[in-house]
Amino acid sequence: MASRSADENLHFESDTINFQDILELLKRPEHDYSWSTGIKESHLEDLHLEMVHSGAFFSFYNLYNRKQVQTDHEVMIKVVKPFPQWFGNKERSLRLSYEQRVLQKLEEFCPTNKAIKIHLFVPGNSFAFIENLKGYRTLDDHLLSKDFSEDLAKAIINNLIHIHKATFFATSNSNCLEDLEAQLQDCGFPGIIEKMTFICSFEKDNPTKCKDESLEKVLLQIYNNSTLLSSVADLKNSFHTNKECLIHGNLQTDSILCSLNGDIKFAGFEFAHVGSCAFDMACILVNYLVAFYHFLEPSEHSDQNHQFAQSMIEYMKISGSFRLNFLLFLFGRQLYIEKMHFRNDQVKKFWSEVAGFAGCVIIRRVLLPLPEDILHTDKFSKADVLEAGIRLLKNNTFLFSSLCSLIFLPFFTLFLPFSIFLFFFSFPTLL
Repeated sequence: MASRSADENLHFESDTINFQDILELLKRPEHDYSWSTGIKESHLEDLHLEMVHSGAFFSFYNLYNRKQVQTDHEVMIKVVKPFPQWFGNKERSLRLSYEQRVLQKLEEFCPTNKAIKIHLFVPGNSFAFIENLKGYRTLDDHLLSKDFSEDLAKAIINNLIHIHKATFFATSNSNCLEDLEAQLQDCGFPGIIEKMTFICSFEKDNPTKCKDESLEKVLLQIYNNSTLLSSVADLKNSFHTNKECLIHGNLQTDSILCSLNGDIKFAGFEFAHVGSCAFDMACILVNYLVAFYHFLEPSEHSDQNHQFAQSMIEYMKISGSFRLNFLLFLFGRQLYIEKMHFRNDQVKKFWSEVAGFAGCVIIRRVLLPLPEDILHTDKFSKADVLEAGIRLLKNNTFLFSSLCSLIFLPFFTLFLPFSIFLFFFSFPTLL
């Protein structure tokens, strides 16, 4: 994004903020911080602003003095975007205030967490000053440019484990966590995710859904299936009542940032709450599943894209509960389960919820896509992704068939002869 001169107002959606507001805020005596020194001493006309990232619910901007060579004098600003109208009227300042409260509590439980720190937020504003993110790119950027690795996949899961484990009810101070839950109950923001994921997406005539005639036949598998809708109701209840640990609540690709040296940061904690740890895992796996189907689509770089799509299996294997053995997904050792020290009886319940939640999140992202979501413009893979979500919901209590079908069916149609060979070659392992 091209930098703007200081005499221009900055239009963030329907809001308008100018450099004078920012500069005056930083020059207040009570806001004497080392991170803002370079900006506080600047002249208004020397300030420039550059967009670093534009996500579904927030944007990051880099504010700097064009006459200063030292880049450590830059200031990063997070600007909260208005919710879509059908979300309901939630004041942006309240969202930042809630996120700041979440991060403060997370700091108490987990001082070494990898959430993006808020340096300064003044109530009433729709922007906050945050830590510098130079060298970081979103997971979305990494996946679409096919610049991703197993090390990054592991780092993302380790980051999630770090937060979940520090706040897990079963192993932490329950009194402190009950206090945390009580303090995070009065905002209503997690309820937005619950409504989008388990209600709006599954109401046949809900006006908030995107109309797409190409999906009508697939959607009948949802609306005409009372068993599936009953499963969704059970998952909604689980999302609402399970109080296991502090969860992010919306780990889409623009909420995960990766640095050049493999460091991971989580952004956008406005939907965080004490809830089911399986939901965060489901959101991460859905990111890989969406990328998987996206790169299976025909293109001029189909060979490279199909190869990268296949690598998504490895990232899900690292994150999830299965490994590939001649097209068979067998339960084995996995990073998250090992480090969370789940009992055997907890493992089955956890992955069943992950599969079900993932199905609901996939369907939400197809039917209620936000502008920055890859599914907003990816017309080819929508039906395939939607069917994958339906399969997860239908079989979430049978993880083998559910997870296997997600990867096996697309590759079977692409590489039919080779698939038949592998099937018969692997047949003895089925017995």
